[in-house]
Amino acid sequence: MIARRALLTGALATGALASWLTSACSRPETSSRGGATSDAGGPAAPRIVSISPSTTEAVFAVGRGDALVGRSRYCEPEAARAVAEVGGFADPSLERILALAPTIVVGERGPAGPRLVEALEQRGVATYFPPIGTLADIEAFLLGLGERLDASEGAARAVERIQASMSAVDAIVAGRARPRVLFLFDFQPLVAAGPGSFPDELVRRAGGDNVVVSGGAYPRLGVESLLALDPDRIVDGSAPPEGAPDALTSLRAIPGLAELRAVREGQVTRLVGTAAIRPGPRIGDGLTQLAMLLAEPLPRP
Repeated sequence: MIARRALLTGALATGALASWLTSACSRPETSSRGGATSDAGGPAAPRIVSISPSTTEAVFAVGRGDALVGRSRYCEPEAARAVAEVGGFADPSLERILALAPTIVVGERGPAGPRLVEALEQRGVATYFPPIGTLADIEAFLLGLGERLDASEGAARAVERIQASMSAVDAIVAGRARPRVLFLFDFQPLVAAGPGSFPDELVRRAGGDNVVVSGGAYPRLGVESLLALDPDRIVDGSAPPEGAPDALTSLRAIPGLAELRAVREGQVTRLVGTAAIRPGPRIGDGLTQLAMLLAEPLPRP
């Protein structure tokens, strides 16, 4: 068990350090390149706007953080905080984006939808909003971003770090007993990772079996349906603000859930940080953290 934890911890530390130092949907909404030129006639230096935290992290991970001129409200890399904010993932401002004269705008698909992409491309701004709903999508997204930003080597290294984490976790969880896991994103209402989501894939690769097998990628659950699912372990991926009640307290406060076996036996834990819930370059770190959480049962109260 000590060797297992050491290997997982090493994979997590290596991936996290590397990514920070360099630092829903079947058809792409758009994926154009754009062709701005400089006054001298050559390619203009890129000016990148990212409208989601995961794509901002990706820009830094492939080595083009120096070209970021705009970012979304909740981006975490400290270097990103120095550039202009253009709104949130759900409410990016077209006016703020255009004022920054970007050569390319990148982001996750979200509430802004294809209308933002269409508005930008009508004004000659290239966009890159690929699907990133699976681990394979995340890798393809990074490689595609590197190609568009002339940073293919950095993108390849980011993908290699993810794959190294996956290989390390695969080796550790092979043959291990698989707990039945519920991965929660919110408590009011109860929102869980379902089939077709990258967190569902993370659970399975981390050595667990997702108890939610229907209802879409991020279904809402009622108390009765959750009681019927009867998970062995509950993982809280809600990334609450500092000082929020712990996950076990939050679940016990929901009428009817105090009798859920995992709650009654204290088999509830919270992920630290956002690596496992953002489809970007730190996803290998998130996988490693989740595998560590599932490696040993929590002590029963």
